[in-house]
Amino acid sequence: MLLALDNSGSMGENASVDTNETGGLAFTRMDLCKHTIRTVAGMLHEDDMLGLVSFSTTAKVVLKPIFMTTDGKARLETALHTVKPDNQTNIWAG
Repeated sequence: MLLALDNSGSMGENASVDTNETGGLAFTRMDLCKHTIRTVAGMLHEDDMLGLVSFSTTAKVVLKPIFMTTDGKARLETALHTVKPDNQTNIWAG
């Protein structure tokens, strides 16, 4: 499985305009997308592979497809920490 993650500048915006909806917590769009990726990875078995590409103005392979073993999931988590919102959206790069 290969996932594409938009890391354009708008992904740094709050996911909700009203933080009362989230109990005062302000999650960004990026926070929610990363949580979704973690959830998908958590459902995969050791013989499943997952890779991650981020895209904004250009695309970048964040994590080449790797088996979702305990080590693979740890490497995914480390890779997710490197993805930050920047630049503009170029969905065709993804």
